[in-house]
Amino acid sequence: MYDEKKIKRFKTIVGIVVAVLIFIVAYSVGHYTANAGGQAKNVPQKVTASKNELSRSTVEKFDLAFFTKKDLGENRNRYKDLMTEAMYNQEVAEENKPVNQAYKGMVIDQALKSQNIYIDQKNNTALVDVEYTNTQLKEPGNLKTALKDQNNNATLKLSFVKQGKKYLVNEIKWVSLVEAGSSSTNSGSVSFSSSSSSSSAGTAASSSSTTSSSAASSSSDDNDTNNDLAASYQLW
Repeated sequence: MYDEKKIKRFKTIVGIVVAVLIFIVAYSVGHYTANAGGQAKNVPQKVTASKNELSRSTVEKFDLAFFTKKDLGENRNRYKDLMTEAMYNQEVAEENKPVNQAYKGMVIDQALKSQNIYIDQKNNTALVDVEYTNTQLKEPGNLKTALKDQNNNATLKLSFVKQGKKYLVNEIKWVSLVEAGSSSTNSGSVSFSSSSSSSSAGTAASSSSTTSSSAASSSSDDNDTNNDLAASYQLW
């Protein structure tokens, strides 16, 4: 005859062991799922524009035309149709300034290498962080002593206006990038700060054959820029 007490005790022990195993498995699965979900949230999400909104392709097209040129002013025919008439005239005037003309023929073969684009759909603005290369001559026409494939970086705030079915650049500001803290949700948002007025930015960038311009006067740009750049930009 079996000992009923021992049988009951054995069943109780087995039940406890099974319950503990179920708890451990359930906890492990839940913990893994939570971690996987958290990691997915921390990956910057790229968004897409609707048909009538400012799109990444529009910004990319402008960046390519603006930063790719064989010499100062050579790319005017490519970026002209991507700007408003007022912006185009101002950019041409900026390029024609003596401080920029002094480097004509000395900084050549500029080419866009890469770009990060952040768009504020509400205000039709884009922040672009670009990397480009160029060749810098030490002596006019002498490629033997030239510094080739020089890496350069620039960050711009582009303001667009919609004319008909197209978004055109109406303002260009040169800014400095400040990465947002990574301890948050890391949604791809960034903040920017003004580095200088548009006129002085053009002077500083002359050595890399990149000019700058702005549709507003430089005296009021610095005060307005801090407010303008407080908007939320998403990675595209």
